[in-house]
Amino acid sequence: YMDNRWLNGARGSGNKGVDTRDHLGSNYERYSVPDVYKWIVRSTSGNGKRSYTDPKKGNCLKHDDIIYLQNNYMDNRWLSGSRTSGNEEVVTRDHLRSSYERNTAATTYKWIVRSTPGNGSRRVDNDPKKGNCLKYGDIMYLQNNYMD
Repeated sequence: YMDNRWLNGARGSGNKGVDTRDHLGSNYERYSVPDVYKWIVRSTSGNGKRSYTDPKKGNCLKHDDIIYLQNNYMDNRWLSGSRTSGNEEVVTRDHLRSSYERNTAATTYKWIVRSTPGNGSRRVDNDPKKGNCLKYGDIMYLQNNYMD
């Protein structure tokens, strides 16, 4: 368990890398690339532009909601899980770039907001707090919607 670790994306070759880094640990991380640490919560993938106005803008995030997390560093980069042969890698990719990403890999970009891990099923009525808004201080789980 460490302090100073933040999720960041759109890193490395092709802006696909995702990891945790010390956002405050260097001037480069703090001032040159601060937006790689920022994520936009979306109800749809939208059009790829960070300026896209989400249809649910202003609504609360609820348990059992299915969301997209778009990186704020550049347009057309969403968090995608269950990648590679072991379904363990997390990357940021362009969900709209190709037919494969839009169709075959579509659910890898979707994340289910959970209050508990439950039984692992992706069923969207599975959370005991279904429909309740998350509040500051709540703990949440993000389950990738690709597979159980």
